[in-house]
Amino acid sequence: MSRLLHEPPAEWQPPTISFTPAALPPLPAIPDADLVKRACTHKTGVNGLAHDNRGLELASYETLEWAGDAALHWLVSVRIQELFPTAICAELSDLRMRLTSNRTFAHLSWHYGLPGRIVKRQDVNERTSVDLQQRLAADLFEAHLGAVIKGHKGDLRPVSDFLHSLLLPAVFPAFQQIKSTLETPLKAGDRILPKKRLRLNTGDAAQDAESRTGAGRKAVTKTRLHQWTDEFVEGAWKTVLEVQGQIVGTGTAAKIAAARDIALDAYIEGSLISESR
Repeated sequence: MSRLLHEPPAEWQPPTISFTPAALPPLPAIPDADLVKRACTHKTGVNGLAHDNRGLELASYETLEWAGDAALHWLVSVRIQELFPTAICAELSDLRMRLTSNRTFAHLSWHYGLPGRIVKRQDVNERTSVDLQQRLAADLFEAHLGAVIKGHKGDLRPVSDFLHSLLLPAVFPAFQQIKSTLETPLKAGDRILPKKRLRLNTGDAAQDAESRTGAGRKAVTKTRLHQWTDEFVEGAWKTVLEVQGQIVGTGTAAKIAAARDIALDAYIEGSLISESR
């Protein structure tokens, strides 16, 4: 299956762990023509069963997606434990959550070209929110792999082999940082059990902070000329953009990316006003 190297819709939320599209391995083929069609058929694309919800679900990709989701949850768990044998449950759970999130699956689905194959009623995208469109893309990825398993009569090996090629540092660069962090020897004072749950360090401060739960989350991302400070306060992300030590924009939103967009817009707008004077 051909891969799409251009970017997904700008309105989509970013994946919860970054990956390199050009390094993606081939998606395993579904060995049955009927399953190929079913794996990309939305309930609205099923003909002749308008008032039969059970029939609609069985004729669409929904039960394949359900099976694919369950299998991926297990197989990803097994694979990351093999890759990071010294990681503890909290770290493994954090990583599994990011790898199997709808946001990550949606972006993988996009780059494998799955959303372009969906069979649905024409107005579905027009009537659904951006979040739902992204979730539909994630469902297609899970349904495809669920169909691979069903087509191989329950044999998990084709999907397991695919994950062995997918879950690599070449595809997910954060794996290198995770491995390095886990292999760093503990200092004498660090051997005491921490009061707070250990958190995964992927090297991306913003993604690491956003993947945590509760208040008090904060990330500082520095570059040569500017700095982002993202802090979760009272149920929202508050972002401050600094350029050469000066605060030039702020933003508040439900997601870090959206808050940063608001802060950046404020900076650009302020710069344009200054230039016009």
